[in-house]
Amino acid sequence: MMKVLIVEDNPAMRRLLQWQSPFDFRKGQSFYGLVQAIFEGRLEFGLAGRAGNTALMAACPSSFTVNDPGDTSDAGAGDQVCADSNGNCTLRAAIQEANAITACSPLTINFSVTGTINLATVLPSLNHPNLTISGPGASSLTVQRSTAAGTGLFRVFKINSGMTVAVSGMTITNGMEGSIVGNGAGINNAGTLSLSDCVISGNNTGGGSSGGGIYTQGPLTVTRCAINGNDAGLGAGIRVSSTTLVMSDSTISGNGAIYPGGGLYMDAATVMVTNCAFSGNKANGNFGSVTNTGVGGETSLLTLVNCTITGATGNSGVGISTRDSSNNATSIVTRLKNTLVAGNGGNNFATSGTNATLTSQGANLDSDGSSGFTGGVNGDLVGAAANKIDALLSSLGSYGGATQTHALLPGSPAINAGASSGAPANDQRGSSRVGAVDIGSFESQGFSLTIAGGNNQNTAFNTAFTNPLSVAVTANAAAEPVNGGQVTFTPPTQPGSFPIIVTATDSNGCTGTGATYRLSVYTTSMLAPAPTREILYY
Repeated sequence: MMKVLIVEDNPAMRRLLQWQSPFDFRKGQSFYGLVQAIFEGRLEFGLAGRAGNTALMAACPSSFTVNDPGDTSDAGAGDQVCADSNGNCTLRAAIQEANAITACSPLTINFSVTGTINLATVLPSLNHPNLTISGPGASSLTVQRSTAAGTGLFRVFKINSGMTVAVSGMTITNGMEGSIVGNGAGINNAGTLSLSDCVISGNNTGGGSSGGGIYTQGPLTVTRCAINGNDAGLGAGIRVSSTTLVMSDSTISGNGAIYPGGGLYMDAATVMVTNCAFSGNKANGNFGSVTNTGVGGETSLLTLVNCTITGATGNSGVGISTRDSSNNATSIVTRLKNTLVAGNGGNNFATSGTNATLTSQGANLDSDGSSGFTGGVNGDLVGAAANKIDALLSSLGSYGGATQTHALLPGSPAINAGASSGAPANDQRGSSRVGAVDIGSFESQGFSLTIAGGNNQNTAFNTAFTNPLSVAVTANAAAEPVNGGQVTFTPPTQPGSFPIIVTATDSNGCTGTGATYRLSVYTTSMLAPAPTREILYY
């Protein structure tokens, strides 16, 4: 298709816009020849104002810039200009114009405005074959279904089948789908979608639908995003159905499902999740914050590498559920590597059905033993229901990087306990590895110890020191927390004068020998090592 500008401004000619058909046009062809081609349907052309009877080639736009936060429509969809009746380019106008000029590809929608774009009605579905929507940042731009009274129920974005779309740098919120099949209140994707540096929050499909934040039936990539506070019947954060998801460096938190999959629900899908935190997601029944499921003849594969799953709530509070719902799926498999699952309201794992399998690829931490993994095998750290491992996780917070994380506190058994093979070079925040790889999505940057009190004291065996032994712990990275961590003091086992070695595991392998106490032991009746003393500091 050749695009031509007719440089003749008259009302009769305006009505001839949008003819589409191949036409062998040569620069300088007569106006009469062009008009004849138009009426024969062999030419697409636009109008460019009066300048004589000449025709010129029209270049496709490569981008539109949204310069108005309003919600007005494009005044002339297909004229290759994003402008409402006042000449302003709104997000709605940009999408309408992009959908009308699909031959102009690729196309980017940029923003010179910040603040909130309130949508009064549903946006047109994205129907451009190669579209990028590039916002200024999730803290700078919000696109939301209007909060004004009387606003109808609708999702924020929908991507049509066959389209390739990239969305970045914005918050997408307050989408609400009221219909029984209204999947995806924030985003409904049937094309190929890449999301980066976005916040998807506060969207709700209602109890009968799924994918409160995101519902996808087409390939989806999620990078450095926060998906939080969304609600749905199932898959409140994300539902992935019969397609693929690759997600990294992201946090899925505080989402609530009536049924399974508070954070993630996947069925007959292939999902790869790296350096992600699932925190405080709610699901009910014997289902998990993360649910991998399928039915007759289906295959579903979930791989988690260097992830943290904690704080699952609901009437079961399961962290990860792997489920062959019909007992005749082909294969429902969840694989874990360097992944930390601890501190959930119920069991960390629930695996059910004939062909459902949970597999360790090495160096995981399961605090309650519900995985069925064996401690010490493949480098796994495995607790028991009656003797759970305290992973020493901080609360979810901003400790550096684009998304919130659970930091590893001093003394966490996950520090330096991971496997380097197959681990990402950086953690969820983008921080580099220090020493051996840590288990989970967070890599501790280490701690420094200094004596704070209790030095140079004497006491009899099994008698407390007059003054408590204490050390000051400082994180090597200022953003990392230390409160709630644990330092272990190990006394000597024989009489004499010995230094007390302060052991605080950090990612440099440091044993804290710079903080040295002298302990004189005068009794020879010590028949067994003195018990380890632990100090919690706040």
